[in-house]
Amino acid sequence: MTNGEWRPIHEFSEEHRIPCILPIADLPVISETDWYTLYFSKGLYQEGEAAAGYLAKSAARPPEKTVVQVFRDSREGHALAAGFRKTWHDLDRLPQWRK
Repeated sequence: MTNGEWRPIHEFSEEHRIPCILPIADLPVISETDWYTLYFSKGLYQEGEAAAGYLAKSAARPPEKTVVQVFRDSREGHALAAGFRKTWHDLDRLPQWRK
């Protein structure tokens, strides 16, 4: 369990083929190909996913309206923003992202 990044442990598990079951981390590795680490949660990334899903389903916001994403320039902020962006894109909202 950590409130930081799980990447070093994740990479060790993948490299040595050692299962790591249900670690709790704010910054887990988000991968569609690695499978030796089975996370309970996607951490902050998942919170970004949840925010995008909720906003996309909100009846008060028409789909053509612009959403401005503001986040802190930190590992945590980037994890939240990445989860939001991917989910928003997967829900066919297709924003124009600017940095």
